[in-house]
Amino acid sequence: MPLMIDHTDDGIVPLLCCDQCGERIGAAADGTGQWRVGAAGGRVPVVVLHRSCRRAFERIHGGDWAAMDLAVLPTLVREAMTASSPRRRWPR
Repeated sequence: MPLMIDHTDDGIVPLLCCDQCGERIGAAADGTGQWRVGAAGGRVPVVVLHRSCRRAFERIHGGDWAAMDLAVLPTLVREAMTASSPRRRWPR
């Protein structure tokens, strides 16, 4: 699970961690969101990876993977949580 909470003396700090190496992704430019390419109508999870971990992850897990810049992820979450508007269709 890439979204983690770090408990500190001052409170909590949300962290986004790589699904391959488990380390924190410090900047959106350093990571990608990836999902298996599949047929329309199927649901697939999004994995979050360091750009430098993508090849190792894909080699281990095989198959075809699509990717998006990690900076796009907050927009996707915001749209998924907006029940009053029709869902935007993103190109594959």
